[in-house]
Amino acid sequence: MKYYRTNKTTERVRKKTHIDRWNWIDNDGKGRTYSEISSPNSGYRKCLENDVSLEDIYHGNSSSVDQHLNYDEKRGWIKRI
Repeated sequence: MKYYRTNKTTERVRKKTHIDRWNWIDNDGKGRTYSEISSPNSGYRKCLENDVSLEDIYHGNSSSVDQHLNYDEKRGWIKRI
């Protein structure tokens, strides 16, 4: 099972770090597995680290990416196939 970026428009998204993490997941249309996304120092994790609004709740490789991945999927930015 892989995650892919949806075609939902990002014109109203204000945070570039969000767009960057969704585009990283897309991987030029090839998608990413959960293990790729959650692996230490993944592009997804790097985007989370660069998001200053998460500095109190995301602590790098020792933190889970699940709540962020679930948020992105529930909001329709990514999909699991």
